[in-house]
Amino acid sequence: MKKIDTHCHSLSVSACSHIPAARISEVHHNAGIDMYVLTNHYNHIVNFGEDKNDRIEGFLADFHMAREMGKKIGVTAMLGAEVFFWQRYMENGEEKTKHADFLLYGITESFIRKHYPLYELSQKELFELCCSENVIMIQAHPFRIEQKHQPFDLKYMHGMEIYNGHPHFSPGTEQVKELTKDIDGFYYTGGTDMHIKEQAGTAGMYVPDEVECIEDLCFAIRNGQTKIFPLDAE
Repeated sequence: MKKIDTHCHSLSVSACSHIPAARISEVHHNAGIDMYVLTNHYNHIVNFGEDKNDRIEGFLADFHMAREMGKKIGVTAMLGAEVFFWQRYMENGEEKTKHADFLLYGITESFIRKHYPLYELSQKELFELCCSENVIMIQAHPFRIEQKHQPFDLKYMHGMEIYNGHPHFSPGTEQVKELTKDIDGFYYTGGTDMHIKEQAGTAGMYVPDEVECIEDLCFAIRNGQTKIFPLDAE
């Protein structure tokens, strides 16, 4: 089976990352990862200028760089995104906010160009769009309470990240299992949430050797052909 990291970030799109797009394929290669989904942050903070097209092409530029460098060393880079949402809610008479990031698998460059800016949609609207475009929508690290992340509406997502490998936060595995144990057809993913090179290879998914592109990955997820490491053996 192949090893894939389904959650990672590169400079300059994800400002919190320390790995330039020109090096991220090499970092994965050195860690024994065959392929990865570049899920850079997609939110109102990412700004490559006032012009819409500049913002879109700026988001895609890191993917283009990562993909071309990957081709040279035999690592497959796939396009993804991590879309940010927030909601206000009342608790004991006090207004609070909760956050959610959604990982999108199966998007294309034309999808990004056509539907910008995704973060202005509601969760329901994004889910319906993903369903219409054959895109898988996964809530990332839903129990990262330190950053105000909470589970959003389970009806409007395809699954959750059941293992997040960020070294500063809990993986969230047991909480996700308990919350979703009675839901049929719910998808689970795992990834490093890589921002520094030391995270490379520490988490991800085993997929069949036949997986070569993002469409193949989506097929494998939908058909239960994946295993998550370090939770599962190959």
